[in-house]
Amino acid sequence: MRSEVSGKWYIGVRMCPEGVGSPEDDIKYQSSSSDKAFRLQPKTKLILTRHSSRQPALQAERLLHLFYKVVASRYFVNRAYQTLTGFDRSGAQHSQESKDKISKARMGKMHTQDTKDKMSEARKGKPGKPHSQETKDKISEARTGKTHSQETKDKMSKSRKGKTHSQETKDKISQARKGMLGKPHSQETRDKMRQAHKGKKLTQVTKDKISEARKGRDCQRHSQERKDKISKSIKYWWERRRFTSEKLVEDRSEDRHVI
Repeated sequence: MRSEVSGKWYIGVRMCPEGVGSPEDDIKYQSSSSDKAFRLQPKTKLILTRHSSRQPALQAERLLHLFYKVVASRYFVNRAYQTLTGFDRSGAQHSQESKDKISKARMGKMHTQDTKDKMSEARKGKPGKPHSQETKDKISEARTGKTHSQETKDKMSKSRKGKTHSQETKDKISQARKGMLGKPHSQETRDKMRQAHKGKKLTQVTKDKISEARKGRDCQRHSQERKDKISKSIKYWWERRRFTSEKLVEDRSEDRHVI
């Protein structure tokens, strides 16, 4: 049937109800489409095929659905393909209203451990499978400007506590970091790192680990820019210390002459 308002089509199977002599006399049927507007609009009905039982009618419906690609086509209001045992929604998109309803219905619900295990099993063999650039762009756009709540951060922190990387993971991280030695970060990256670490203090355990990791390293590995900064910082420290010492001696000298 075709809407006389929107011009869109709907392909479906209809069994004549009791008391109706022919399909042409079945004037009450307005389609089983989920599109409310389509159901209310005046329509022109066209009988494409006739069958003596429901099964061959469903087979014909499926063939027409696949031929016209009704779900993906903007000329049809069908939202699923006939499969003879149900409907296939491949290619169909939910409206924003449907998405909101689904989201509201799922809110606060947790997967059972059994479900998590099944999902984990289904995902095995897919690690490292790269997203297409289009998918990456969509993910990036969807995440832009979003930040984790403090509650989420605390949960993530708690879930990671006590966990250590396997040797294999450590080797991968090491391999990925090769070639970065002596390579300076951009000013933007430095500012972000500085802001992220502001106010944080290293534990003694962390300090000891850093000290141990730095032992035996050749100073020549510093970039020239880094060397200049270290030199400037040391000179400034010594100059400040010398000035403080001289000032202290001068103050004490003046104290001796006070009457």
